[in-house]
Amino acid sequence: MTEKTEVINTRVSEKEKQTIEQYAAACGLTRSEYLRKRALGYEPRPALCDSFFPFYSKLCDLCNNPMGTDLEAALLEFITDVRRELMLPQKQTKKEVVSWRLQDSGQSKDG
Repeated sequence: MTEKTEVINTRVSEKEKQTIEQYAAACGLTRSEYLRKRALGYEPRPALCDSFFPFYSKLCDLCNNPMGTDLEAALLEFITDVRRELMLPQKQTKKEVVSWRLQDSGQSKDG
C-alpha cells in the first residue's frame, strides 16, 4: 500500500461535517477514508448488520441441497446479486462522478 504523506485541508459547514461523519460511520470508515474513497470515485457501502451474515450463509447453504436446475440457477444468480449489491464496493463511472459533481456545484450538464 502506498504511504499516505500528503494532506488536503478543506472547510465545511458544521452540518456538512456532521453529514460526512454520519455517512463515514455508517460505512464503518474513518472520515478521511470515506472522503478519500468518494474523491477517487468509489461509493462506499453502509456496513452490514451482524444478522446479515448468518442469513447470507444460510442462503448459500441452500445451494448444497438437491433442487432443479432452474431453481439452482435462479438461487445462484440471487446470491450473486446480493453479494454485488450489498457486500462489494462499487466504483462509479466517470459519467456518474461528473454528474454528481455538476449537481453539487449547481451547474447543469449543458453548461
